[in-house]
Amino acid sequence: MSSHHFVKEGQEPALLILDAISFELVSPLLEWAPMVMVSENVLEDVLSWGIKIDVVLTAGDQVEVLRQKMEAQAPVNIVPFSSDELLISDALHFLESSKQSAVNIIAKSVEAIISVENAKSSLQVNIIDETNKWSAITAGVFEKWVPSGTKLGVRKTSEGQGFHTQALNSGEHGFVAADDAVIAIRSDNLFWVSEPH
Repeated sequence: MSSHHFVKEGQEPALLILDAISFELVSPLLEWAPMVMVSENVLEDVLSWGIKIDVVLTAGDQVEVLRQKMEAQAPVNIVPFSSDELLISDALHFLESSKQSAVNIIAKSVEAIISVENAKSSLQVNIIDETNKWSAITAGVFEKWVPSGTKLGVRKTSEGQGFHTQALNSGEHGFVAADDAVIAIRSDNLFWVSEPH
């Protein structure tokens, strides 16, 4: 008996690559053939992986050069961004206009979190670096089963933001699962949770 999975276009998270990290970390995110968007500064690294790229983000003066360079991968959208500070915001708005609902962002800098918050996007966002996956929790609750000892980092988005937790103890930079259990973190405002990968 075989199992078939049908994924509607835009249903799987798009992949936005801003920094080069190991292909082993990115590979599982490519399983369902998401839209792949790459910043021009890491294009050479990503091309070396041999994957299909759908969108290249550029500062704008290299559009024709990039069109020629990406000819073998056609069709490719070359999307200019207005400034380095707005790169993530422009990318998220492009993804929203492309009917995407979620995005995994590969970024080494915590600045990416601030840029996502400033973009006021409706996308579900995860930011992945070489050690952690940060998830934006917009619905007010983060809930999942974890094994005992799992460490979760938490990042507030407002001064004095409070959290209610279930099956978690306070740790050095966040929380630690007390047992093998369904844990929960609740807050009234947007917050971020990091999990090691």
